[in-house]
Amino acid sequence: MFRRQLICVILWLSLVKADLTGTDPEPGTCICVDANGINIRDSGCGNVIGTANNGDCWTYNGNKVICDLAGTTYDYFDLAYNDASGWLAGNYLVTSAPSSCDDAQSPDPEQRAVFIATAWNVDWPTSGWDSSSDQQSQMLNYLDRLVDMNMNTVVFQVRPSADAFYDSSIEPWSKYLTGTQGVAPDPYYDPLSFTVTEAHSRGIEVHAWLNPYRANLVPNTDGMAPNHACLDSVLGQYCYRYDEYMWLDPGAPEVVDRLISVIQDIVTRYDVDGIHFDDYFYPYPDGTQFPDDATYELYGDGMSRDDWRRNNVNTMVQRVYNTIRSASGTVKFSISPFGIYRPGHPEGMDPPIAGMDPYSELYADAKLWLQNGWLDFLAPQLYWTIAGQGQSYPVLLDYWLEWNTQARFVYAANGVYKIADSNDWPLSEIGDQVDLSRDATRRSSGSLGNIMYSAKYFRDNTDGIYDYFISTVYPTAASVPPMDWLPGAKTPEAPRARALGSLITWQAASGDEVTHTWSLYAKKGNKWNMLKRLPRYATSYRVIEPGLYSIRAASRSNHLSGAALVSVTSANGKA
Repeated sequence: MFRRQLICVILWLSLVKADLTGTDPEPGTCICVDANGINIRDSGCGNVIGTANNGDCWTYNGNKVICDLAGTTYDYFDLAYNDASGWLAGNYLVTSAPSSCDDAQSPDPEQRAVFIATAWNVDWPTSGWDSSSDQQSQMLNYLDRLVDMNMNTVVFQVRPSADAFYDSSIEPWSKYLTGTQGVAPDPYYDPLSFTVTEAHSRGIEVHAWLNPYRANLVPNTDGMAPNHACLDSVLGQYCYRYDEYMWLDPGAPEVVDRLISVIQDIVTRYDVDGIHFDDYFYPYPDGTQFPDDATYELYGDGMSRDDWRRNNVNTMVQRVYNTIRSASGTVKFSISPFGIYRPGHPEGMDPPIAGMDPYSELYADAKLWLQNGWLDFLAPQLYWTIAGQGQSYPVLLDYWLEWNTQARFVYAANGVYKIADSNDWPLSEIGDQVDLSRDATRRSSGSLGNIMYSAKYFRDNTDGIYDYFISTVYPTAASVPPMDWLPGAKTPEAPRARALGSLITWQAASGDEVTHTWSLYAKKGNKWNMLKRLPRYATSYRVIEPGLYSIRAASRSNHLSGAALVSVTSANGKA
């Protein structure tokens, strides 16, 4: 006897008329397997709009659509659809009794990112003297490891100090790429273009990471290429030594104009998914005054120097956000500030929150940026333990979420480098931090992921962290959280899919121009696990186990289509 079973399917029948009811099922229509056979119900699983009993088939224009296989414990549905190739069919199988039509929904989306730092060759390349082929191999190794760990995003540093890890007509090639600033890779290749292409082929987003004001990582202009900002006839007057670095003056409009030009160039020429800044704005203080007397006198406009400096950074952040929004409806802007807003915040903690004050020392008012929605996600650097005294991971994360009044996303940045530096950081500390970020209340406030600093610890499997992420932190894949507020946000139509043995094949809906990636899921018990995030050009995937699978289209804004369900009845255990 049949148990009552519900499953949501997508019926692609917009070109045909219903023989039985005169009503075409819409996406989300429920096929309900009741004791008396198969009832085709409307999207609310309410009104019956068609029936197939005891071996009967429900048809459209004489084409078999849904069949009840009498005398079996499973029910197969042949969904036929019309395209340029005529009628095609795929097998659909109900194998369990989900409680509602939401059963085919995917697992929670989650940003799973890692920083790849290029300054000082921290992560990549291992040195500026590595050959082009060695550099490419190193990057591919990183990307393959991210796939192994079910991560979905890389934050790639492309402008560490007014230089470029891409082919720029504005700024010189970085010395950390070729050993000499201004010298292109030989044999030539473009690292940003290469990384974007290879990452996207693996279903990984690429966010280009820029430092807005840092000009050189040594305290002079030695070795600078002629087209570096510090040697420019105009910008050079705003290039100062401070502490052990060279800095561009945030108070000079020409400096911000240069930054805006760089960002426009990247967003319009490269298929990046985001633009990212870290915690460097005005330099970390060395006990002396930053030498901006001239620009303050010229542009201070009666403000205190501290307020003027904060206003310079705030104005830059807002302008960058508006520039990106004008250039693209889907490229995201994000910042990873110092994890403490100000010492003593949140108030009333015992012991109180203690540490550097980025509000008054870096002139970074990250809370204001979040409150005004001048970014798409904030990634505060919460490089402290859960039980930390004076700096606590969950306390600080909750503080940032409290001020997320524009309903943006907050992805905590996690210090995986600490496992190599301290015996107080077991692998479980990172896993527990990710679990805290996933707390349902925090997710509802915008905590939808994490960014790990940095990539080399996964490359080297430091203390087994690569293995730990595979087995424990991210054992299954996840889609990237969709951002409804992006002006280019769109939801693609559901694809069409079928199984040919163990090979699942699919195609985009007719006329589709929205799909950017595909998300493939497998049903395990009563749960759907994401298997792969695949590039737009993918049309098939061979699975190794029989079972129920689904494929969804995802847009640039990471909105998912409805699911095309496919039953694989045989597989040989080989992909």
